[in-house]
Amino acid sequence: MEKRIKIKSRITLWQFALALLAALATLVGVLYLIFSQNYLSHRTKSEGLELIGVLFLLAFGAFKSLTNKGEYLADIYITDYELKLVYKIQNTITRVKTVKKDNIKAFEVSATVDETTRGRYKKPDVRYKFFIDLYDGEDFFIDEIPDVILVEHNYGVIYRILDAAKYIPNFNFIVNAESKLIKAEFEYYRMFGKKLPFWTKCKLAFSSSPTWANVILFIILFALIFSSSIFAWSNIPTKLTPTEQQYIDIINNVSNYKKDYNKRIGELDRAKKLISTDPYLYYLYAYNYKKKKDYHAAIFCARQGISMLGNKEIYYKQYKLLKPKTDIYLYETLGDCYAKLKNWENAVSAYTYVANSRKKPKYGDIYFSRGKAYFELKKYQEAKQDFLAHKKVILNYIETYSQKNWNWANTYTSVHLDNINKWIQACDAWSSYYNSTH
Repeated sequence: MEKRIKIKSRITLWQFALALLAALATLVGVLYLIFSQNYLSHRTKSEGLELIGVLFLLAFGAFKSLTNKGEYLADIYITDYELKLVYKIQNTITRVKTVKKDNIKAFEVSATVDETTRGRYKKPDVRYKFFIDLYDGEDFFIDEIPDVILVEHNYGVIYRILDAAKYIPNFNFIVNAESKLIKAEFEYYRMFGKKLPFWTKCKLAFSSSPTWANVILFIILFALIFSSSIFAWSNIPTKLTPTEQQYIDIINNVSNYKKDYNKRIGELDRAKKLISTDPYLYYLYAYNYKKKKDYHAAIFCARQGISMLGNKEIYYKQYKLLKPKTDIYLYETLGDCYAKLKNWENAVSAYTYVANSRKKPKYGDIYFSRGKAYFELKKYQEAKQDFLAHKKVILNYIETYSQKNWNWANTYTSVHLDNINKWIQACDAWSSYYNSTH
């Protein structure tokens, strides 16, 4: 039986050459991206330069390792009767020290583990010593220098020692670490020969952390799991029948005809032959007839769509997270068409549905439209209240977008504000006149 414990190794010339070629290729690629691609942001370019700096540091470290001529312990071989300690300079064996197993009074491994912060991450610094106490002869440290402490940034060497512990007589392992988790990791590996299970690690980490930190971590984990689940669920394709898919494709194609409303309506007729119960289809009919200024036809189609609200909206079947607003679109179109025909009572009724809905549009145009209808009905106080509501939306919009310096669509400007102020003044003037004459 022979068991090998690999302690340390040095980079070979061929390994250095391959690493150097890879680093040079990466360097050339990063420099090309930085200086030839104008669309890259300043941050991306600075991160590229940081990568170049890291490559230089790695190349320097590899070169230093290649040229280091200090002697080091490379391997420990365990046989049935002895331990052989193999020392090297670079990758050449310089000497082999043999220790008889029956002469080992104690084989002691002491590990001190500290967590150090490097940038954003915490990494372990593992400092360890190997000491052999002999029955006959002078005791010694494996590296033969008592003050030297070997340092690693992982548990690899310790785990390899623990794997071979049963073949080493009088083995003793000492751990110095503040973290209960680190101690538990070594103890578990020593007992079972494998790493601590993930969930056990989580349990120990939770038990050693303050309550507030555990609560925050739980909230973050829950949010990640929930958002990931929603994202996965929403991206699973909805199963559509061939007829439904053809229907949706036709409707999506309608916008390609731009302002040719006759062809648009012709496409909607094709879609209707496939599915005639979708309220969204009738909104599109009403919208296109309104654009043609055929307001009677638009009203007829809008009312048909309203009568079908509650049916399964086939067009929105493919959008799992999108709540349909077809009822809002239908009533708003209906109100606009009644207003064009000066049927102010019905216009107010349609606009009121939209204004009272929780799914109302983002902007306050509906209040302006209803305000004008109230104004035509000589209901000046009701009109003024709607105009004031519309003015509030304008002011909020202008304030928000001017503070954030957003150059989005100029939905509302000072011109709109001046216009709504004139409507409010007109309401006050007509209201005063009406009161004075009655």
